[in-house]
Amino acid sequence: MNSRAYALLVAKGTAVNCTVVSNVSTCADSSTKIFVGTASSFFKDYANGDYTPKAGGPLVGNGANYEGMASVDLAGNPRKVGSKIDIGCYELRSTPLVIIIR
Repeated sequence: MNSRAYALLVAKGTAVNCTVVSNVSTCADSSTKIFVGTASSFFKDYANGDYTPKAGGPLVGNGANYEGMASVDLAGNPRKVGSKIDIGCYELRSTPLVIIIR
């Protein structure tokens, strides 16, 4: 996405909880969080099509919670894990601690 396309996107509407990987690092709306990086720094396994947020990455827990948001992510998993949703269409699911007692 070039700077002109990005300017048109901002001028025409609002994108919430979306990820745009681009060389654009400015935004007209100062309330919007901008994280600069590469697709591989944002997603778990971008090269193989896994767009789940990377654990410890900037997308985790930085989304905007809003009234009426979906209760599940694109994969059908709970949308909100923690106090804030993740940016993007998937929510990072942490592996639960399992203790086996014999």
